Amino acid sequence: MKAKYKLLLGRRKNYPLNIELEVYKGADCRVFISTGITLDNERQWDESRQIILRNNNAAAYNHFLKNLILNIERAELEAEERQIAFTKDLIRLAAKNDTIFEEINVMDKLREYIYEHKTWREGTIRVENANVKRLQSFVDAYKGQKGSKLYFNEFTLSFLKDFDKCLCKSLKDISRAHIHFSLKKLLYKAQKDGLIKYNPYEDFEIPRLEEKKKPSLTQEQVTALENIPDKVLEDMGIQYDVLRDRVLFSCYTGLRISDSLALRKCDVCQDEHGLTIQFKAIKTGQRINLPLYLLFDGKPERIAQKYLEHNPVDDLLFPYMGRSGRDYKLKRLFKLVGIPETYTFHATRHTCASLLAEKVNDPFVIRDVLGHVAMKTSMKYITQSHKTAERKLATIQWEGQNNRGNSITLMRNEISKLCKTQGFSMNQTFVIIGNLMQNPDKFEMIKSWVSTFSALDCTEETMDDKLQTLFNTL
Repeated sequence: MKAKYKLLLGRRKNYPLNIELEVYKGADCRVFISTGITLDNERQWDESRQIILRNNNAAAYNHFLKNLILNIERAELEAEERQIAFTKDLIRLAAKNDTIFEEINVMDKLREYIYEHKTWREGTIRVENANVKRLQSFVDAYKGQKGSKLYFNEFTLSFLKDFDKCLCKSLKDISRAHIHFSLKKLLYKAQKDGLIKYNPYEDFEIPRLEEKKKPSLTQEQVTALENIPDKVLEDMGIQYDVLRDRVLFSCYTGLRISDSLALRKCDVCQDEHGLTIQFKAIKTGQRINLPLYLLFDGKPERIAQKYLEHNPVDDLLFPYMGRSGRDYKLKRLFKLVGIPETYTFHATRHTCASLLAEKVNDPFVIRDVLGHVAMKTSMKYITQSHKTAERKLATIQWEGQNNRGNSITLMRNEISKLCKTQGFSMNQTFVIIGNLMQNPDKFEMIKSWVSTFSALDCTEETMDDKLQTLFNTL
């Protein structure tokens, strides 16, 4: 539906009479734009021809009103060509500018982008806002005026290189990369919305950073924490025993420290099988349901049961522990069993994922336990642990090992080639082969499914759901 335009005189019935432009594009998109032109009486306005008469500035006013409507119509046609919705905000923007596209302040758009991500943690928002301030400071120096605006049509490859040179003087590669990744997301979002046609980051190389393995505790270190004598913890001071139990509980459940501190007794449910915790993750808002009795031989269930019985007054599952001194106590506890002092509480979450990857080698289990939003986050732990899995498989004495080993190798090679033909990614191929190794008798079923399914026609999320459905039937 194309927008309809109509000039209205004195809609608010106030003198002097104001001329407003009504832009109507359906019941949900109706905008009144003030033109800033006022008339003394109704006799100066011709309603049928929509023009001003008997006024000293009539010619200039009519020319302005005509151009105002033309500018909005031009913006509407361009929005239609770019296949984006012509919203109220774009209508108001078109009324202020000759063109709405590529002339939007980059900083304003970035702040809007940050505001839209209400699920971001306070620290993330603080970092993103700091990136905006750094860009604004460079623009002020670049244009020689404080508070200068930077439009998308000015955000060229040349400007981007100049900005990067400025960052090189004061920042390390990792800090530069984070700033560029933040801006790159904004530019791609603007390009997707049709605000710009060219993204300068397509021709700009961001500093490459080597992906570091996430710090996590080994099984031996977790066992050492379990075996610390209670007498030693008592001698170290108050709450060290509670801190040790909280660390172990997070190693077995993958809870973030925010969820661990907020976990209440009412979040722990008892059924005929055992204890289960049900809560809403503070960071992502996802509902998490963890059967404690099935995780790591019921160790987290025994810890939870201990505090359900011996902490009858407090509503929290674990006694309250203030932030003051908590990090210091954690470092002392880690140092006692030889864990690096650089490790934080979040290392316990990575520990849970790493231990699960070694035990089950299934990214779907890791995703469900830790509550990951994206499957690629879970796949990182599988990729890191595949060598460990290979070492363990090599030590297993299979029945009829010579013949069976050769058979499994042939099946694995055949499925690998088939996955490549059908367009499966490396991670997806690894998941399929991992399940084949666990279910070699289902080879024909897996082969049939892979050969009839094209991964090129599916998104990553759809493919994850398809793989989950397949493996549930094995």
